[in-house]
Amino acid sequence: MSRLATEQFGRALVQPKVVQHKAHAQFYFAMALIAFLLIAPASYGAKEPPPGAGVDSSIPANILLSIDNSSSMNNSTKRVKAPEPMPMDFAGSGDGSWHLAHRAFSYNPREIFRKYNSAGTWLQDYGNGFFLNSEKTFPSRIATDKEDNLYLTHCKTGKIHKFDASGAHVQSFSTPNPLAIDIDSNGNIYVTAIRTKGQEVECKSPYPSRGEPGPFLWRKLDPSGALLGEWPIAIEPIYKGDPGKGYYPKGLAVYGDSVYIVSDTSYPYGSGRGYAGKIAG
Repeated sequence: MSRLATEQFGRALVQPKVVQHKAHAQFYFAMALIAFLLIAPASYGAKEPPPGAGVDSSIPANILLSIDNSSSMNNSTKRVKAPEPMPMDFAGSGDGSWHLAHRAFSYNPREIFRKYNSAGTWLQDYGNGFFLNSEKTFPSRIATDKEDNLYLTHCKTGKIHKFDASGAHVQSFSTPNPLAIDIDSNGNIYVTAIRTKGQEVECKSPYPSRGEPGPFLWRKLDPSGALLGEWPIAIEPIYKGDPGKGYYPKGLAVYGDSVYIVSDTSYPYGSGRGYAGKIAG
């Protein structure tokens, strides 16, 4: 075979591979273009994701979990039937487990705090039989810190009870009439509290006082429970004659350098009606 024929034969052998490679490149480019066109409209102008839903895989995405006594709140969300009456508060842990606080009654005087795994399977009751008191109690609130310790506020006894991740009682702090609670990244404790006419009130029912409540408060404690500061909850009036004192501050959250308080979620005793909730930042 001549040199020219050999070169032509060699090019004939190589050419199909070149065409095949070009076809592959064109195919992949077309797929990439289609993917871009499908994704771009959804991402263009998109807002920043909510806290906990960032692109960092080490940060868990926000999860909506609905809980009630009949397990019938919302068929579109994960739900579980609470094993005791009146589930009052919820707190999640870094390992995906979660905790429920249940309100006590005269026929079941023990406040119950239970831990479940992410699938909703019961793991344990916190406190190893730790009784908070022996009568009706104002609902407690719960929170976890970055080490998965559990904190329980108990208005009737004026205590914040701390349990470790195994459920063992670690210590209790005294602070008058604590309600909502949260823990910051440094272990400092934030709580809201009830006052009436400058005096602490008893927490025997969801209605803290039969009189006109004085300013409700929020406090900051260090990890040992020492008081660092105390401030009134100031909020704009929401009904005629309302002094703007932040009624029933039942929710509190610490986010960055800010403290957010959910207030006015109930109504003053004897008013006969409810009012829209407010958030004090």
